[in-house]
Amino acid sequence: MTLNKTIVFCASDLEEEFYRGIGFYAQSVIRATKNLGYNNYLLTSAKKEKIIPLQQLEILRNIDKPINPSQKKIILHYLYGLLGKYKFKHISQVEPSYYETISKLNYLVNIDGYINKTSLYKTINLHSILFDFPLTIDTKKADILFCSAPSAVRNNYRGGLTVQTIHDIIPLVTLYHPPSDKFNSLFYKNITTSLKYADIVLTISEFSRQEVLRIFPKFADKLKVIYQPIPIAENELKLAESDLLNRSTLNKFGLRKERYLLYIGALEKRKNIDRLIEAYLAVKNKIKMPLLLVGSLGYGSEIFTGKMQSEGIRYLGYVSNLDKLILLKNANCFVFPSLYEGFGLPPLEAMTMGCPVITSNISAIPEACGNAPLYINPNSIEDMAERILEIHDNYSLRKDIINKGYQQVKKYSLENYQRDFSELFN
Repeated sequence: MTLNKTIVFCASDLEEEFYRGIGFYAQSVIRATKNLGYNNYLLTSAKKEKIIPLQQLEILRNIDKPINPSQKKIILHYLYGLLGKYKFKHISQVEPSYYETISKLNYLVNIDGYINKTSLYKTINLHSILFDFPLTIDTKKADILFCSAPSAVRNNYRGGLTVQTIHDIIPLVTLYHPPSDKFNSLFYKNITTSLKYADIVLTISEFSRQEVLRIFPKFADKLKVIYQPIPIAENELKLAESDLLNRSTLNKFGLRKERYLLYIGALEKRKNIDRLIEAYLAVKNKIKMPLLLVGSLGYGSEIFTGKMQSEGIRYLGYVSNLDKLILLKNANCFVFPSLYEGFGLPPLEAMTMGCPVITSNISAIPEACGNAPLYINPNSIEDMAERILEIHDNYSLRKDIINKGYQQVKKYSLENYQRDFSELFN
């Protein structure tokens, strides 16, 4: 398919050392639009270089291991931009050999070029703090400026669209975000600017759309739901099928197939890790298998970090995408008792890998997961413990949940996302 149309992606989460949901979302959209025939360009914020090959390398280094500039430099770079000294630098004809051996950067095969400006994403945030209108981005005739999360930017191309994505509004409606964090007020400003100035605002679930409308009811016509694709690349999925890799990964972590419980995601208050640990400890002597906690520590983790030292609990930290898929493929079950989700990707990733899922019956999770998982009341340790025992002892139930999971994840294929994207934007 040849569209001869250009999308510029504003995706600050791709310049994080460890990706979370929004980063994987951005990669999925980039992959989908490339399949649809768009020319994909990525906004980047690397150090300025005059020589094009060196500029490309600086961009790749900054994506792989981002460097946070000082507040003084951010202010200087912003002022230089206002004075016209720091301009957007358009770089095309990206050389794949620069990143093809680095798994974190593999998605860049779907990028046709970069639009770089030093400290760009930090200066966008500074602009949002200072003003109530978006920063204009020199997209050089982009048909769409696509923001993977709310950003105070707009497309300077006349006739080009500015598209924003709102995944959830956790800092505005829950206690699961630091109360004194400056991020909260910045997040609010980015949401309001996005809703006011964007042409289209996407949400990833009807639940999230309704949450936004509770606070911003007048933007109903602008808010559209497109369910995101499950962000598992085909090449990684094929690798995860390798018997050799499965054995070596289990050996690396000292595990046996179907002889461990698994949680993957941020380890923070919102994810309900405290109750998950309590439920596991209640049944540990009956199931006789460890609980694996995989992910980085987040807000409120001090509540349960002491319990993570309990016998039978293993904390693996952040693991590679391939290790994650293999751990999911071989787990006895995946337990995801989150207290609030705008969509709920982790259970769907587990279903994709044939892992039975126990998850919460609240927020967007039932909308995303349908009838596939075994649902729990996430506020009940007893309910969680009973479901863990039930799925452990009942082979036919496990098989039924796995089969339902395989059917459910078909709804979130890349092909379905591409169809929905085309229907909306064409």
